[in-house]
Amino acid sequence: MNRNAEAITLLCSHLCVADGIKPLEPHEWSELAGRMMAQKLQPGDLLDFTAEDITRELSFNEEYASRLMRLIDRGGSMRFELTKYEDMGIQVITRADAEYPKQLKRKLGNGCPPLFYYSGDLSLLDKPTVGYVGSREVTP
Repeated sequence: MNRNAEAITLLCSHLCVADGIKPLEPHEWSELAGRMMAQKLQPGDLLDFTAEDITRELSFNEEYASRLMRLIDRGGSMRFELTKYEDMGIQVITRADAEYPKQLKRKLGNGCPPLFYYSGDLSLLDKPTVGYVGSREVTP
């Protein structure tokens, strides 16, 4: 996983979320990505930022900058969890990856999920149609 994918995963994944930490939703990620592009920044640059850098460079308030830092700070536990998923045959790609399903990007635009978890042959998603299933709110 490259630094850009790592940053997007840390900011948007619901894996390893502690109480009080809410990952970015697709529209929130799109806003952040837009601000980074305007400043000629890459997602991986955020891995070296402080909360002060986020408020200064991206014009977010301190509360939002703190939220981003808490999400980024879970890097160790996230790497461990992703390794467990990989051992089960589950991979993750980000919207920034070339392999991300083009049909999703085309149909959903900025509303497409920043992360896409998959198992198996990802090239099958290059076919004319595809379906996927997932729950928005999983009950215990």
